[in-house]
Amino acid sequence: MLDKPTVFVIGAGAGFDIGMPLGDDLADLIASGVSFYYEQGNLTKGNGYIADGLQRMAQHQKTSWESFLLAGRMIAGGIKYTRSIDNYVHAHSDKEAVKTVAKVAIVQTILEAESQSAIAINPQLFPPQFREEEKAHQSWLSTFFTMLQDGIIEAKNLDEIFSNLTIVNFNYDRCVEHYLFYVMQRLYPSKGEGYVAELMNTTLKVLHPYGSVGNLPWQSKTNAVRFGGERDGNDLASLSAEIRTYNEEVDDKRKIEELRKVMAEAKRLVFLGFHFHKQNVELLSPELTEPDLKGTVSIYGTRVSRSAADIESIQNVKMRRILHGRTELPSSSYITERGCKELFRDFGGILSG
Repeated sequence: MLDKPTVFVIGAGAGFDIGMPLGDDLADLIASGVSFYYEQGNLTKGNGYIADGLQRMAQHQKTSWESFLLAGRMIAGGIKYTRSIDNYVHAHSDKEAVKTVAKVAIVQTILEAESQSAIAINPQLFPPQFREEEKAHQSWLSTFFTMLQDGIIEAKNLDEIFSNLTIVNFNYDRCVEHYLFYVMQRLYPSKGEGYVAELMNTTLKVLHPYGSVGNLPWQSKTNAVRFGGERDGNDLASLSAEIRTYNEEVDDKRKIEELRKVMAEAKRLVFLGFHFHKQNVELLSPELTEPDLKGTVSIYGTRVSRSAADIESIQNVKMRRILHGRTELPSSSYITERGCKELFRDFGGILSG
């Protein structure tokens, strides 16, 4: 259980432990999925689910399917020259067809990645088990949950397990929510699925700045899709509406205010697999015209294969931008190369208080 308001900021690198694709890998999967080619009316290259979803959208919106076809090929040919699909869409934010194709591709690609991850549920086993039990147990998610339940007694304070916790997840997947939902049932089996769902829905705060591929069935019946679930074209069309580009997110003032409020009120910031891209740093940071924030904050973060120049920029430019006048406590650590699991190994006791 956390002893003070703590925000975990999660980036793509946090998915490495459980087999989720990182930025370049995700870009390659999307490029392959939207590189549409047909021979004699049959799709010979590209993802059939994505193509079907876009064709249905074209019919419903009375939009030219050819515009989606060309946008897909455009993405496939150019995405490798940007850092990620997000950067590519941001660079072509004036092209609606590109945004539409990218969003549909993101949903299908992430759902497929979820289904192949270590924490996907094996439907052939009862009671439910993860697809790769040992890999899931060895991941940072396991040590993260151990930290949260430290000091929790089922009969006394189980409803406080997510106290002082906010998760800001820049990824589109639902890995954290999915994992916690199942391990909560394992550790506290007498409570049952309904209790765990109610507890998580009312006390666990997760913000997805760029949206997600849908709600898990226990979260909401609206736009619900099971973890890693295969969906048809109609589902992809509706689910893709929940994916947001950087420009769209900036326009949503209410969500930006909520995001910046939790960052400003945090006494501890933990960055997991977060690359500190410029646009994401801007989303987390107060407006430059706002008064400086007051108080102190502890900061912990992972860094893997980052150059000395990158680290200097993060510490002296980007982190100062996020803090906006707040003081970083000397006990903070962003100076030693470590992954997510190593961070919890080294600082788990400090994080839980």
